[in-house]
Amino acid sequence: MGYGASTTLLLFPSSSTQPYYASRCSSWDLLQAITERVAGAHQNDVENIPVFIVLASLFLLTSPSAFTANMLFRSFTFCRVLYTIFYLRGSALRPVFYVIPLLICFYMSGCILAKFW
Repeated sequence: MGYGASTTLLLFPSSSTQPYYASRCSSWDLLQAITERVAGAHQNDVENIPVFIVLASLFLLTSPSAFTANMLFRSFTFCRVLYTIFYLRGSALRPVFYVIPLLICFYMSGCILAKFW
């Protein structure tokens, strides 16, 4: 089996080429960036989902119709999953799927306040 040019550069670095570890730096930086993005997505879910669970529990005490509650809960879940996917991909559509669950939480909060205030 022959050695390619990149293998030769890795095995025998010269002063005019990149250091022998240069090819590994880019993959390490990529791995670190991916890890930070996954940690950020997880942190965002940890901050938002418990608030929804509390609001959803209180919202059920207002006796909403089954259709309304079902649609709100499914929409929230669907948008949060898409938000996490778009967060990991770094997509520009991410804010859209952040605002929709936020509006759902505001709606449920308004219903809770209207019922119990």
